[in-house]
Amino acid sequence: MKETSTCDQSNKYKRIYYRLININLFDENEELSFEEQLRATKIFFSLLIISLSIVIIFTSYSVRTNTVIIQSPKQNSFEKLSTQYPTTLSCPCTQSSIRYDQFLSFDTIYHPICTSQFVNQTFISSLIEYNMSNYYPLDYRIMAASHFQIIALLCKTVKQMVSDALEEFTTKYIITNKALFNDIFNVQIEALIEQLKATTMANIKHINDFLWFNIFQNRIVSGLRTNYYIDTVPGSAVSIFLMSGYTNENKTCTCTLSDNCVHQAGIYNLTGRVGLQIPLLFGSLANDAPLLLTIPGIMVGCLPYNSILASKLECFYNQSCIDQIQIFMKGFSLVKPLSSSHFEKNTTVNDLFHQLFIESWNPMINFTGYFHICSPNSCTYSYNRRFNLFYIIVTIISLFGGLKTILYFSTPVLVIFIRRIQNCKNVQNTNDEHSTMNQTNERNQNFKQWFSFHISKIYQKYLTLNMFPLLSDIMDGIYSTHIFILSLIIGVLVLVFYSSLTVYIRINSVYQPSMNEYEQLYKQYSSTLTCPCTRLSVSYSSIIYMKPYYHQVCSSDFVKDDKWLLYSLGIDGFINSRDFRIRTSTTFSMLQKLCILSMEAVTNELAVFNSLQFVNRQVLPKTTFDIQTSQLIQQFQKQ
Repeated sequence: MKETSTCDQSNKYKRIYYRLININLFDENEELSFEEQLRATKIFFSLLIISLSIVIIFTSYSVRTNTVIIQSPKQNSFEKLSTQYPTTLSCPCTQSSIRYDQFLSFDTIYHPICTSQFVNQTFISSLIEYNMSNYYPLDYRIMAASHFQIIALLCKTVKQMVSDALEEFTTKYIITNKALFNDIFNVQIEALIEQLKATTMANIKHINDFLWFNIFQNRIVSGLRTNYYIDTVPGSAVSIFLMSGYTNENKTCTCTLSDNCVHQAGIYNLTGRVGLQIPLLFGSLANDAPLLLTIPGIMVGCLPYNSILASKLECFYNQSCIDQIQIFMKGFSLVKPLSSSHFEKNTTVNDLFHQLFIESWNPMINFTGYFHICSPNSCTYSYNRRFNLFYIIVTIISLFGGLKTILYFSTPVLVIFIRRIQNCKNVQNTNDEHSTMNQTNERNQNFKQWFSFHISKIYQKYLTLNMFPLLSDIMDGIYSTHIFILSLIIGVLVLVFYSSLTVYIRINSVYQPSMNEYEQLYKQYSSTLTCPCTRLSVSYSSIIYMKPYYHQVCSSDFVKDDKWLLYSLGIDGFINSRDFRIRTSTTFSMLQKLCILSMEAVTNELAVFNSLQFVNRQVLPKTTFDIQTSQLIQQFQKQ
């Protein structure tokens, strides 16, 4: 029983195989013999399978650029897409200009000295004593009140400047036609914040330098009698205008010639000034006055302003140091030690001032707020993909009908052509005795006859071809066939014409291109070329170099210490006070200071400028790069 079932199944397979190999699609073609009809059928199926296989392979490995549009994207979707498709994602903003204060705020924390009791007016007033200028010039009690007044003023000035700078900064607008990615948004805003910091610090330094320049060059006399004082000769009506001097590192400097005469502050057991018996250079003698207490870090000098800038606040972090000062200055009982700071305790007040007394700017960047205001209506991104099953199926369906029709008509012609070639070979074998010339003429004549004959046969076949034999009327079938073939030809022509006009997007990648390669690509594909940078930002110093040239007077002998400025030292002091030779030292010294001040200002501004970051995600074209850098240079020159 089992053997019978196996035999039936084998016969079944044989019958199926026999039917397959004997399929005849051209049984109505009278020009072909039965064997040729079977051969044409096999050729038809072979060519159809090969053609479809080529189409499948081509469509599977061809790169298709798919474009996707997302309506009303959420922030999470946007950030996810920005990491997946950074080069093609585009999300136009509904609001292109956004104020900084809508996504950026600051919570600035200042040095503890600016919020301590040391800058309280009650404490400062408690340090003021009647006739305190009579103390020994190195005694801290002379300048203590002025020091803390200046610190309070500096803190107030800095806070106001920072507040004004932040207000001006946050009322500006960021212009973005498309939503910025989170990473480049943060880098760009952080670069702007660093620029704000650097600009504000540079401005405060300019103000400080200019203020001190005016104080020193105009010879402002301190009411504390620390830089100049008037003394009288006992028993006479003569008064003498005297200048003070201080020793620093075994060198003596006078307040007239130097703007930085400072000395270690202390508490001295000496009050009152006794005419000309007081040394002109205070501190030049070790036994001028008994030293009761040395105050660490605190300096005194010609003026409270330059001496407090040179001072350090380390003593005021220490309760024991404050207690020692309190013994001689009762007002220090009102203060407590400074709280901890990220600045070192031995940082000078000048350095704190240049850092704006700021412990931390604490910028709070809110990308969510930015994206909410940008509020893109849609996002578009594209990506390349191979082996798109839907595309393969659609392509096969669209091409199958045309391939089948073309092969159906061309296969019989191919079989007849093969038969004709075989006949020609047979004729050639039987006529070998003929001359070569006769063979060539006969071959050409036979080919012309064969070509004319088959053209006529194809035309006759077209006139009588009926692809719809199921219709009851034969003429209806013939007419329908003509309409089908004409429609097929028109469709193919339309498809060819459409394909020739259709623009296909093709993305090519060039890895690590050189400068020449980039320029060549930009000339050819300027509108579509994108080259993502490996770094989002570079410092200005990497792309811009500026070297200032100053007026020649600033490099001349007129402002050199060993040249023209020495000329007035040998002038007789009893010549007329209006004589130009008396004023040369002061005049050209001031010119020297102006040159130095200008050079320092430009040098500091250049340092700030060079440290700023040029932020861009893509390589800029040379023309755009030149325009932007020129604008940066012009903006720098106008500052």
